Amino acid sequence: MAFSRHFSLLAGAMATVAIVAPAFAQDAKAVFEPRYAELHKASEARDFAAAAKLMTPAYEMVDIRGDSHTMSEMQDMMGQMPQDPNMKPKYEIVSATISGTTATVQNKMEMHMSRPMEDGTTAELDVTVISEDSWVQQGGVWLLNKTVQKDLSVSKDGEVVFHQAV
Repeated sequence: MAFSRHFSLLAGAMATVAIVAPAFAQDAKAVFEPRYAELHKASEARDFAAAAKLMTPAYEMVDIRGDSHTMSEMQDMMGQMPQDPNMKPKYEIVSATISGTTATVQNKMEMHMSRPMEDGTTAELDVTVISEDSWVQQGGVWLLNKTVQKDLSVSKDGEVVFHQAV
């Protein structure tokens, strides 16, 4: 009898976790959607001061090759990229989990662009980057601490010409 009582308690607890876990995951996404909206707006405007307010001073980005870049290096790279008002990246939070004052968010960024080629033709390019971000909560505010690129794919006219994953 004791076993069946414990089993029904365990089954009830598992059912509760099964119901609550997806809701918590959705809430974690909802927590970070406004932070990413601010970050993307600042990045697209090249407003480095606004972007820096969303990141820790020790922010680090690890690219697909495994090379680490500081916030200052990221700002330099972004400053060198040509601005194209027709090129609007599409962002998606794939998953988000919060554990106390830390969080992990997996993102997907997709970008489509048309580019002139050396032979005079125009190519349609698609870039997809999947990254994993680490966030920390400081003073009640979530700050981006680290970005690690996990997957990078580039397609030209529908054919994958570069793909690398870690």
